[in-house]
Amino acid sequence: MIGTVALFNKMCAVPIFFKKVEKEMAKRLIKTLLIAGVAVAVMSCSKSADDGKVTGKFVDEFGNKFELREDHTATIQFDGQDKVNETRWHDGEHSDTSYVTIEYNGDTTYFYMSHGKLYRSKDSMKIGSPAVELKRE
Repeated sequence: MIGTVALFNKMCAVPIFFKKVEKEMAKRLIKTLLIAGVAVAVMSCSKSADDGKVTGKFVDEFGNKFELREDHTATIQFDGQDKVNETRWHDGEHSDTSYVTIEYNGDTTYFYMSHGKLYRSKDSMKIGSPAVELKRE
């Protein structure tokens, strides 16, 4: 009888052990998810040119400055030059596209701006290369 009680107690202890292990694993999982969530939140707060808003001031990786205004006017100031070029920007082919074109020297499609990058042609934009990184000021 005593042996049966001891065996029964050992058998009951096994599920309790697994419950403790599951509880510890759940705690680790929650901590990991919390840390990952905070990391994603911090990364998404970084300044980038692609926050869904087309207008604003941008600087490319070469120091050239672009300003796109609400009224579709724009300025371009190339690095090392004092002259600020007044110009215009246009929505892509359709107003719901995810890119705009920036006019320069009379060419309405001199620059293509999409997803925080600047391109010189529509084909380059489609393949994503070569691209110039933009940062919002």
